[in-house]
Amino acid sequence: MSCLPAPSQVVQAKDLWEKMLALCPSEYHDLLWMKRRGFALDQIAQRTGLHEDSIRRILRNLARQLAFHKDPPAADTMPDM
Repeated sequence: MSCLPAPSQVVQAKDLWEKMLALCPSEYHDLLWMKRRGFALDQIAQRTGLHEDSIRRILRNLARQLAFHKDPPAADTMPDM
C-alpha cells in the first residue's frame, strides 16, 4: 500500500491552498507557509512578531471564510428542477 496521496487528493490540496492564499491578505502568506510546513504557533509568533492569539484568530477567520466560500456543485451533480 502506497503512502503517497492519490492524484485527486493532490489536486484538491492544491485547490484548497490556492483558495487560502486568495482569501488571506498577502501580509499573512508567510504565516500560512510556516503553518503548512509544520511550524508550531510559538515558532510562527517568534518569526512574525505576531502574538500566538493573533495567529489563532487569523487561522480561525480563514477557516470560517473557507467554510462560507464553497464552490457551487458541478452541473452534472445538481438535481434536475
